[in-house]
Amino acid sequence: MARGGARLGGRVLTLDVDEPANWAYLDAGDMRLELSWSPLQILGGSVEPSARPLDTARLWRMRTAWDAIYRSGRSNPVNPAGRHGA
Repeated sequence: MARGGARLGGRVLTLDVDEPANWAYLDAGDMRLELSWSPLQILGGSVEPSARPLDTARLWRMRTAWDAIYRSGRSNPVNPAGRHGA
């Protein structure tokens, strides 16, 4: 399993991904979502009553960044060996 994070729209999001299990977990502080990774879908989770809405386009941005880092096959600071998959 690999972990990534981002600050999108002033909100800190943490993403844990287990590609072989086709599972991901997003923690946005006031919202925690269980996801299938491919296709990217929300399976369940919990949302606090005071939670701010989350634009699902942010999930796609995180997925796109994840793929660029871990699936490109090219070395980068996070994935120096350019390994496929995390």
